Amino acid sequence: MLSPMKTGDEIPSRSFRMTQEIIAAWAEVSTDFNPLHVDLEFAQASPFAGTIAHGHIAVSWLCEMLHGFFGRPWLEAGRLLEVKFIAPVRPGDEITVAGKVTAVEGGRAFCEVWVEKIAGQKCVVGKAECRV
Repeated sequence: MLSPMKTGDEIPSRSFRMTQEIIAAWAEVSTDFNPLHVDLEFAQASPFAGTIAHGHIAVSWLCEMLHGFFGRPWLEAGRLLEVKFIAPVRPGDEITVAGKVTAVEGGRAFCEVWVEKIAGQKCVVGKAECRV
Protein backbone atom coordinates (compact mmCIF):
# COMPACT_ATOMS: atom_id res chain seq x y z
CA MET A 1 0.00 0.00 0.00
CA LEU A 2 1.17 3.50 -0.78
CA SER A 3 1.59 5.86 2.15
CA PRO A 4 0.12 8.39 2.31
CA MET A 5 -2.44 7.39 -0.31
CA LYS A 6 -3.96 10.14 -2.45
CA THR A 7 -6.40 10.65 -5.28
CA GLY A 8 -4.78 9.81 -8.61
CA ASP A 9 -2.43 7.14 -7.27
CA GLU A 10 -2.14 4.24 -9.67
CA ILE A 11 -2.52 0.71 -8.38
CA PRO A 12 0.45 -1.33 -9.64
CA SER A 13 -0.80 -3.36 -12.58
CA ARG A 14 -0.38 -7.07 -13.06
CA SER A 15 -0.26 -9.01 -16.30
CA PHE A 16 -1.53 -12.47 -17.12
CA ARG A 17 -1.90 -14.71 -20.14
CA MET A 18 -5.17 -16.61 -20.35
CA THR A 19 -4.87 -20.26 -21.36
CA GLN A 20 -7.37 -23.04 -21.87
CA GLU A 21 -5.56 -24.86 -19.05
CA ILE A 22 -6.43 -22.04 -16.62
CA ILE A 23 -10.05 -22.17 -17.79
CA ALA A 24 -10.17 -25.97 -17.34
CA ALA A 25 -8.64 -25.73 -13.85
CA TRP A 26 -11.17 -23.06 -12.87
CA ALA A 27 -13.99 -25.28 -14.14
CA GLU A 28 -12.71 -28.06 -11.89
CA VAL A 29 -12.44 -25.85 -8.82
CA SER A 30 -15.75 -24.05 -9.36
CA THR A 31 -17.64 -27.03 -10.85
CA ASP A 32 -18.79 -24.65 -13.61
CA PHE A 33 -18.50 -26.79 -16.72
CA ASN A 34 -20.55 -24.53 -18.97
CA PRO A 35 -19.63 -25.67 -22.50
CA LEU A 36 -18.86 -22.06 -23.49
CA HIS A 37 -15.79 -22.45 -21.26
CA VAL A 38 -14.70 -26.06 -21.73
CA ASP A 39 -16.14 -27.50 -24.98
CA LEU A 40 -14.30 -26.10 -27.99
CA GLU A 41 -16.70 -27.59 -30.55
CA PHE A 42 -19.77 -26.23 -28.75
CA ALA A 43 -18.15 -22.83 -28.16
CA GLN A 44 -17.06 -22.49 -31.80
CA ALA A 45 -20.71 -22.83 -32.84
CA SER A 46 -21.76 -20.10 -30.36
CA PRO A 47 -21.79 -16.34 -31.00
CA PHE A 48 -18.40 -16.25 -29.21
CA ALA A 49 -16.84 -18.49 -31.90
CA GLY A 50 -14.57 -20.15 -29.33
CA THR A 51 -14.15 -20.78 -25.64
CA ILE A 52 -14.16 -17.91 -23.18
CA ALA A 53 -12.88 -17.62 -19.63
CA HIS A 54 -15.19 -17.68 -16.64
CA GLY A 55 -15.86 -14.12 -15.48
CA HIS A 56 -14.77 -15.00 -11.97
CA ILE A 57 -11.21 -15.56 -13.16
CA ALA A 58 -10.95 -11.87 -14.03
CA VAL A 59 -12.59 -10.95 -10.72
CA SER A 60 -10.02 -13.05 -8.86
CA TRP A 61 -7.23 -11.20 -10.68
CA LEU A 62 -8.75 -7.89 -9.58
CA CYS A 63 -8.84 -9.12 -5.99
CA GLU A 64 -5.21 -10.30 -6.20
CA MET A 65 -4.11 -6.88 -7.45
CA LEU A 66 -6.11 -5.08 -4.76
CA HIS A 67 -4.74 -7.35 -2.04
CA GLY A 68 -1.22 -6.56 -3.26
CA PHE A 69 -1.97 -2.84 -3.03
CA PHE A 70 -3.95 -2.62 0.22
CA GLY A 71 -2.57 -5.66 2.04
CA ARG A 72 -4.48 -7.08 4.97
CA PRO A 73 -7.17 -4.33 5.00
CA TRP A 74 -8.35 -5.65 1.61
CA LEU A 75 -8.93 -9.09 3.14
CA GLU A 76 -10.70 -7.61 6.16
CA ALA A 77 -12.90 -4.93 4.61
CA GLY A 78 -12.28 -4.52 0.87
CA ARG A 79 -15.19 -4.55 -1.55
CA LEU A 80 -15.58 -4.80 -5.30
CA LEU A 81 -18.57 -2.81 -6.54
CA GLU A 82 -20.39 -2.32 -9.83
CA VAL A 83 -18.39 -4.97 -11.71
CA LYS A 84 -19.37 -5.05 -15.39
CA PHE A 85 -18.28 -7.62 -17.96
CA ILE A 86 -17.78 -5.83 -21.27
CA ALA A 87 -15.88 -8.26 -23.49
CA PRO A 88 -14.84 -11.91 -23.17
CA VAL A 89 -11.38 -13.03 -22.20
CA ARG A 90 -10.21 -15.82 -24.49
CA PRO A 91 -7.39 -18.34 -24.41
CA GLY A 92 -4.25 -16.63 -25.72
CA ASP A 93 -5.29 -13.16 -24.56
CA GLU A 94 -2.61 -11.13 -22.78
CA ILE A 95 -4.37 -9.34 -19.96
CA THR A 96 -3.46 -6.36 -17.78
CA VAL A 97 -5.26 -5.79 -14.49
CA ALA A 98 -4.99 -2.20 -13.27
CA GLY A 99 -6.64 0.55 -11.29
CA LYS A 100 -6.37 3.99 -9.77
CA VAL A 101 -7.44 5.73 -6.60
CA THR A 102 -10.30 8.12 -7.32
CA ALA A 103 -10.84 9.45 -3.79
CA VAL A 104 -9.59 9.09 -0.24
CA GLU A 105 -12.04 10.22 2.43
CA GLY A 106 -13.41 9.08 5.75
CA GLY A 107 -10.65 6.53 6.23
CA ARG A 108 -11.49 4.74 2.97
CA ALA A 109 -9.97 4.70 -0.49
CA PHE A 110 -12.23 4.50 -3.53
CA CYS A 111 -10.85 3.12 -6.78
CA GLU A 112 -11.66 2.41 -10.39
CA VAL A 113 -10.37 -1.01 -11.49
CA TRP A 114 -10.29 -2.81 -14.81
CA VAL A 115 -9.11 -5.80 -16.79
CA GLU A 116 -8.01 -5.08 -20.32
CA LYS A 117 -6.36 -6.78 -23.22
CA ILE A 118 -2.85 -5.58 -24.06
CA ALA A 119 -4.30 -3.82 -27.13
CA GLY A 120 -6.35 -1.65 -24.73
CA GLN A 121 -9.79 -3.25 -25.04
CA LYS A 122 -11.48 -3.26 -21.63
CA CYS A 123 -12.98 -6.62 -20.66
CA VAL A 124 -14.11 -5.94 -17.09
CA VAL A 125 -14.58 -2.64 -15.25
CA GLY A 126 -15.59 -1.92 -11.70
CA LYS A 127 -15.08 0.04 -8.55
CA ALA A 128 -13.48 -0.92 -5.28
CA GLU A 129 -13.25 0.52 -1.83
CA CYS A 130 -11.08 -0.34 1.13
CA ARG A 131 -10.24 0.97 4.57
CA VAL A 132 -6.91 2.80 4.69
